[in-house]
Amino acid sequence: MRLPCTLAQNQGAKSVLAMLWKVDDQSTSAWMQAFYRLRQAQHLTKLEAIRQAQLTLLRQEDKKHPYHWAAFILMGNGL
Repeated sequence: MRLPCTLAQNQGAKSVLAMLWKVDDQSTSAWMQAFYRLRQAQHLTKLEAIRQAQLTLLRQEDKKHPYHWAAFILMGNGL
């Protein structure tokens, strides 16, 4: 059985953003908003935007635990 992210890459996706475990919707929303806002506003690479989004959540008292920010990984092109 192939993982969905492997299938996406086999179909031509340059990179795939995946989660290692289920994260609550509020944390995922906050992380995604930070990721895309930082990537667009500061013209960051995907990898740096991931790092910055993780730091954004880490600085929030209610989202400090790695459960909220460490589940997101990038496979493939990090630029």
